[in-house]
Amino acid sequence: MVILELQYLFEVGRLTVAAEAIISTLQRAGSVHICDLPFDDVARAALQETWTRDPFDRIIVAQARLRGAVLITKDRLIREHYERAAWARSRSVYAVTADLAGSVAGNRRPVGNDRRRFGRS
Repeated sequence: MVILELQYLFEVGRLTVAAEAIISTLQRAGSVHICDLPFDDVARAALQETWTRDPFDRIIVAQARLRGAVLITKDRLIREHYERAAWARSRSVYAVTADLAGSVAGNRRPVGNDRRRFGRS
C-alpha cells in the first residue's frame, strides 16, 4: 500500500521520484522489504484504525501494527496514533526524496528540489 500512496504523491507533485524508483532504491540498500501479509488480514486490521478516514493511512498503519514495524512518516496524526511511528525532523520529505532521486540517477550528490511545501504536516 505504501507503493500506491508514494505513486499518488508523485502524481500530484508532492514527490519528485516515482514510487517504483524509491522502493527499488531502498530495497537495494536493504532498508525496505515488501510486506507479504495477506491483504485480507491487513484490511481487517485496518477496520480498527478508526482515528482517520484516510484509507491509505488506515491500511499502512494496520500493516505496520500487524508486523510490529517502525513506520517512518511525517504525518503528525499517524505519529499520535501509532506508537512505533517516527520522523527525522531535521530533514524534510523533499530532502529525502532528492537524495533518493540522486541515488536512482546514479549521482553522488543529491538532486536539488525546488518545490515549495504545500502538504500537511
